[in-house]
Amino acid sequence: MAGAAAVDVYVNSTLVAPALAFGEATGYMALPVGAHTLSVRAPGAEGDLASGNLEVTADGRATALIGGDAEAPAVSIVEDVVSAVDETTSIFMLVNATAGVPVPATADGTALLGDIAAGESDSTLLEPSEAGISVEVGGESAGSTALELPGGVYGGVVYTAVAVDGADGVEIVQLPSV
Repeated sequence: MAGAAAVDVYVNSTLVAPALAFGEATGYMALPVGAHTLSVRAPGAEGDLASGNLEVTADGRATALIGGDAEAPAVSIVEDVVSAVDETTSIFMLVNATAGVPVPATADGTALLGDIAAGESDSTLLEPSEAGISVEVGGESAGSTALELPGGVYGGVVYTAVAVDGADGVEIVQLPSV
């Protein structure tokens, strides 16, 4: 949530992201195949504010999100759909982590993804183009956020955006492309 204090992120009790602030993201991290515990703590604290389980598979990728609010943070895991990504095809994934606002995505005015309900995610394959991607928000937070895509969409890339409840309504957080 916007305005929430920074947190330390741990994987299996190892600090991997110190003082991670709202809207910030780490790069993807390679983890060994198997079960892992993802924990969120106040910087320098011992006790967990929230934790979640992450099952790593040999060919899989996942995005871990810290959501909820300052009083009740929560860890959620979203499986990334990357099996169709190759040198000429990329993927765009949109996660709706809001409390209840449906969120669609467009590319130069053409629908990419329909309304994604709160707590859900969806993805679509993209061909390389110079088109931009915008995430639309309805309701009281109506507006559009253009993702930063220098040069457009390239093949072989995973583009991810997350809709979250911010201080002034819904905000779109773009994760680092990989």
